[in-house]
Amino acid sequence: MACHRFGHMKRKSWWIFSRVFDDQMRSMAEHSLAVSLDDNLRLSGGEINVSTSSEVVAIDHRCGTVATVVALVPCQYAIPAVVFVSTSQWRG
Repeated sequence: MACHRFGHMKRKSWWIFSRVFDDQMRSMAEHSLAVSLDDNLRLSGGEINVSTSSEVVAIDHRCGTVATVVALVPCQYAIPAVVFVSTSQWRG
């Protein structure tokens, strides 16, 4: 699962409404479908088995809502996620 933009811009590719993202994360948590990168490596090495519906959550987001909205949702549901951010957007 990859999310690239969060907000309310209808008909923009890769945009997702925050409430829809929350619903997806809650559902993944309820069904134990989120796997970490470590889980994925262990799966590749034959160490563990996971559901064929399992997903790694990857967030590629260049707007300020990463810290205020996006990162909070997976934390709320204890879901591992990979977040790609531009360091030029973080001010000390």
